[in-house]
Amino acid sequence: MKKNEGITLVALVTTIVILLILAGASINLVLGENGLITNAKLATKKVQEDEKSEEKDSENTSDEIMKQLTGSNFINGAPIPDGFYYVGGIKDKGVVISDSIDDKDKYANQVDVGNDLVGNQYVWVPVSDASKFYNVDNNGIELLGGTGVKTYKYSKLIENQYKRGKPGQRGDYREPDTVYNYDDDNTVKEAGFNSLKEMAVAVSNEYSEMIESMEKYRGFYIGRYELSENGEAKGNPITSVTWYQLYKNCKELNNTENVKTRMIGGIQWDAVCEWLENCGYDVQNSELWGNYEYDEEKRVLQETGSNEKYKANNIYDFAGNCAEWTQEASNVIHRTARDSKNRDSVKAKQSVINRNPHVAPITTYQSIGTRAMLILK
Repeated sequence: MKKNEGITLVALVTTIVILLILAGASINLVLGENGLITNAKLATKKVQEDEKSEEKDSENTSDEIMKQLTGSNFINGAPIPDGFYYVGGIKDKGVVISDSIDDKDKYANQVDVGNDLVGNQYVWVPVSDASKFYNVDNNGIELLGGTGVKTYKYSKLIENQYKRGKPGQRGDYREPDTVYNYDDDNTVKEAGFNSLKEMAVAVSNEYSEMIESMEKYRGFYIGRYELSENGEAKGNPITSVTWYQLYKNCKELNNTENVKTRMIGGIQWDAVCEWLENCGYDVQNSELWGNYEYDEEKRVLQETGSNEKYKANNIYDFAGNCAEWTQEASNVIHRTARDSKNRDSVKAKQSVINRNPHVAPITTYQSIGTRAMLILK
């Protein structure tokens, strides 16, 4: 007799139930509150938090080391001089300070710092190697003007398309120097000097001080805005005045036993361009991020700092709005303005790194303003 073999209904149901229990346990093991995926996410988050913590510890250590070396407090890689307050920003993305306590920590540890501040504001520009921006002459080089004043440090060439000369020469771009035809005992009074010799001594000494400050602190502070009617703060840019008046305006912003403000120098402009380029900004063609929304003929300027999209590493209107005078001299009669059209291009383009070498310091220009820098003593 043939025997039929099979599984009973009870056994089948029992098997299915067991399989469902095992499946549920497996799913819970993978997806549950304490499952593999949850634990993996937690582990990843923990690693990220540890990395951030290590990075913060590293920054704190670096800040502490710089404090020991310089005697100044550092936050996120930037020195905070007495009389100023950390506002916000992080290392390599534009740390912002202000001379108003009302702005203190308003954007602490945030990358982006807004324009709703009240004090004079400056942005830290890191410079790892200041020596590449200047030359040294141990014998000294006499400035133009016949005053006998010498400088022992001067700007070196860093861009192939521009030739820099030595102070005292009557051509090329040079810094520090006076300009032969316009700087005299009378015109320099508008800049706050009693004589041409006093100005020559000042620009030579301040150039050296600026270099020493850059090397000591590994960077410098640039004004966050085009110099405005409110100082280094949001407002209407100061234009239609002479180079001498703008130099004086910058000089009067912040002057204490710890810091001094001056008109931005040519090598500071170059250092900012290099920094921004390393951060991904195109400095050869700055139309993509600069403030060039103006009538080309009427040259109507906007309030500096009024538009967030024209901010690069927390600096407003560095590219566009008004061109900006620097201390750099060119040929025998001119000072150099930066951020002008590329005259060498078939199709002219806006380039923040370009120079306009043909602006006379005694002449007023509706389209030219300036920006201050902060020298830490």
